Amino acid sequence: MYKHLVIWKLVERADAPQVVQAAQGILEELRRASAGLLTLELASTVGGDETAGDLVLYSEFSSAAAYRDYDRSPGHQELKKVIGPYRKQRIGADYLVPDNG
Repeated sequence: MYKHLVIWKLVERADAPQVVQAAQGILEELRRASAGLLTLELASTVGGDETAGDLVLYSEFSSAAAYRDYDRSPGHQELKKVIGPYRKQRIGADYLVPDNG
């Protein structure tokens, strides 16, 4: 399984719920249209101090190829446009988890 995680610091932490709300339609379309997408969550974070991120995206894919297709999709490009104006910093991580078989 291929996992993709992104954490953003926003210009204003208080904008995080607004960003999540604005992205809901795009997320639903991505869930329907992205073959191999198993999980997709976007949420504002809770708690934390000034070093904590404000917004997190967690996703799981059946393969690296499925992630690459998602990454190039028009829906993903739209999601970037929604988050971009609010973003101060972004950190991401992709990793593989062996199938338990």
